[in-house]
Amino acid sequence: STGVFAIPNEHDLSTVSNPSTILQSVYTKPFGEQAKLEAGFKEILRHTTNDFTAAYLDSVTSLFALAPSRTTDFDYREQIGAAYAVFSRQFGKLQTQAGVRLEEAGATLLLPDAPADQQRVDNGYASVFPSGILSYNFTPMRQLKLSYSRRISRPNPFQLDPVVVKQDARNYFVGNPGLRPEYTDALELGYLETRAWGTIQVNPYLRSTSHAVRYIQTVDSTGITTSTFDNVASTIQYGTDLNVTYRHGPLTLFTGGSAYHYSSNATNLPGNLSTRAFVWSTRANSSWKLTPTMDVQAFGNYRSAFATEYGSQRAFSYMN
Repeated sequence: STGVFAIPNEHDLSTVSNPSTILQSVYTKPFGEQAKLEAGFKEILRHTTNDFTAAYLDSVTSLFALAPSRTTDFDYREQIGAAYAVFSRQFGKLQTQAGVRLEEAGATLLLPDAPADQQRVDNGYASVFPSGILSYNFTPMRQLKLSYSRRISRPNPFQLDPVVVKQDARNYFVGNPGLRPEYTDALELGYLETRAWGTIQVNPYLRSTSHAVRYIQTVDSTGITTSTFDNVASTIQYGTDLNVTYRHGPLTLFTGGSAYHYSSNATNLPGNLSTRAFVWSTRANSSWKLTPTMDVQAFGNYRSAFATEYGSQRAFSYMN
């Protein structure tokens, strides 16, 4: 009735292991001076375990007693096999590159302490990743590049681990064992110009992501905030990056900014967390050489406020 939370004394023990093995082979075959073929394969084996126990202080015995409801054995194993081929060729001022990567991945999550029907989660998937680049050098100091690529971002063990982390009486974090990898198709245009005083670089882009992994927060009826990760159906982001480098005497200045529009379809999640946002940022880093052995530097960064799937992010600024 007083609104005061009593936080019990708790001892947590987490024993984590994450060995990994990587086997890789690369083959390169030139065709004259204008063309080249590169191929190879890569095998990745990863194994992550987390044995977690929590114990609470018994006020009667003054001893810590284990809490079976918060004991978890987390065992996650990944096998990722991939083969790729990339062919590149130059036609005068035009450089071309085309490639493809074939991948098959298997992942098994074992939770011995979960209910019988939830102790094993298998997630296997096969993927194809095409890519292509066209680059044209108008002059040795001016270049235009168009590229397409498909990428994957796999959930890491921290995001999957279902062990409840109680940061305090009102804030919990729990991983999502059912998290799926996200796929992003990216179309990017790049323009680079070099001058005597520095460089100018402009990069417009369009990125479409399916099963995008997002950080989600919910608040229950008792006021406890639970944070986790989940997949939203899809996202689309388009925008532009601008970077300028300027050098004159003792001054070196790196400055730039970005602006993009973001929208997500999260109708697959409870409460429909879909959102739209316009985000912009600017940054600058300057250096002045006072003497051959001393210089002074300043850095500043600002990012606007924007909406997210679980609420909003306030504006951010940083200076150093």
